[in-house]
Amino acid sequence: MSLPSLVVVAIVASVAGAAAARLARARRRRGGEPEPRDAEAGRAFQALALSRLGEAVVGVDTSFAIRAWNQAAERLYGWTAAEVVGRSVHDVFPTETPDGGGTREIAERLAALRQVHTAARRRRKDGTWFDAEISIAAVEDGRGRVTGWVGIHRDVTEQKRREEAIRAAEAKIDLLTSVAPAGIFQTDGRGSLTFVNDQLCALTGLPPERLRRGWLRAIHRGDRARVAREWKEAWAQGRAFRAELRFGRGDDVTWVYVCAMPLRNAEGGTRGGVGVVTDVTEARRVKERLACAERLASLGTLSSGMAHEVNNPLASVMANLSFIAAEVQGRDELADAADAAREAQGAAARVARIVRELQAVAGPRGEAGPLDLRAAVHGALEIVPEALKRRAGLALDLGEVPPVAASEQQAERILYHLLANAFQAIPDERAGRGEVRARTRTAPDGRAVVEIEDDGRGIAAEHLHRIFDPFFTTRAVGQGTGLGLSVCHGLVRVLEGEMEVESRLGKGSTFRVVLPAAAVPGEEPAAAPAPAGADAAPPAVEWAA
Repeated sequence: MSLPSLVVVAIVASVAGAAAARLARARRRRGGEPEPRDAEAGRAFQALALSRLGEAVVGVDTSFAIRAWNQAAERLYGWTAAEVVGRSVHDVFPTETPDGGGTREIAERLAALRQVHTAARRRRKDGTWFDAEISIAAVEDGRGRVTGWVGIHRDVTEQKRREEAIRAAEAKIDLLTSVAPAGIFQTDGRGSLTFVNDQLCALTGLPPERLRRGWLRAIHRGDRARVAREWKEAWAQGRAFRAELRFGRGDDVTWVYVCAMPLRNAEGGTRGGVGVVTDVTEARRVKERLACAERLASLGTLSSGMAHEVNNPLASVMANLSFIAAEVQGRDELADAADAAREAQGAAARVARIVRELQAVAGPRGEAGPLDLRAAVHGALEIVPEALKRRAGLALDLGEVPPVAASEQQAERILYHLLANAFQAIPDERAGRGEVRARTRTAPDGRAVVEIEDDGRGIAAEHLHRIFDPFFTTRAVGQGTGLGLSVCHGLVRVLEGEMEVESRLGKGSTFRVVLPAAAVPGEEPAAAPAPAGADAAPPAVEWAA
């Protein structure tokens, strides 16, 4: 490693200054005339020092006339010593400095500072320009008087090109990492973050400073121990780290996939690593929806065959139970048998209802003429048991909606299950004081929207992703089949619509069904007229429990 420019030039200046001081002392001893031997030795020493330096050395006197010019200077500028010694540097060095100055400006700075380190562009003898780095220091005699200046001149053209290429590459990397749709990070050998891009900060919700202090804090508490263990094992074995994990707290999480590769040092150890973090939240949701759709499709295939096989013997069972109940009716000695027959009839009716719900999971589209969802809401309410409707007040806000391509049976079945669930969501201690709201409206994109809202128990966040699974229920055993929402979800999919749910535990739930408007030949889809008698009714009807 070479010495810094100013240190080198100071050494050269001190050598020249020492030689000048020796000459001055000799003059004083000899009455002003130096000894020839001393003068010759001083010049030889200076010449040797200059010739041994691999960098261009230029010495000038106080009038800035060139007095020393080594071989490296000849190679750098193209002038021989014989061509330049005695000439002014102002004539030999056409110069351009970054601040717009030239050789004269450098000379002015030297007079004030006695030492200058500067960058400049200089012209060679052949007319070509190069980028130079120049370090100049004063040469002083024994009394501290300036007798000249000595400078080290370096060609840094290639160095500047390399630096500019590095800066351009760094700028390109910064641009790529800033616009990359994934989080990017780098770690040292201990696993501490040394670089994070903006996207990673957005994914974690933490600023760079906090991530560098401890990136494990950004990981969900439920995944933290596993990720720390797997990371340590991967780095110890020198292999890639791959994991799917959550960022965030509680239920507000972002699922990500992390892939990090170790970087090796010369000894084969791990000196750090680089990694990419990709948001897979939506991909997981799509995967879960596809899995649910596959389960529903499988259930639909199974239920179609099972319903046929069950319905035939079930019809015979129910017919025979009706015959037995009629035979024992009114006979006191057979009162117990009559009660047993009625219980068996109720159980058989329940089996028949389950079979119908199974059939509805993959039920055919059927005749789907334009249907008014407001009429379907009223139709569904008619078949909700009165005992359920007494659990809460009902508010209807049935705004205009476009007709949808659904059969009356399909729409009423969807709304029946949603309304029944809403009434059942009111806890027993609030029975008669809860509220259920049914709303219809037109979405901004022209689709029909119906919402069923309650202020009941709500659904726990860990159950939200399973509520449309067949046979999944949070009710007590015997209080539900777990097929109602599966039926709704399956029918909505058949109708090419969407079903959404928003819920907070203890605050209630809102189920939203969005269906495409029915195409009317020859005209744009429009809202169907209100149900008969709707004009005479107020727009929002309160149904007290």
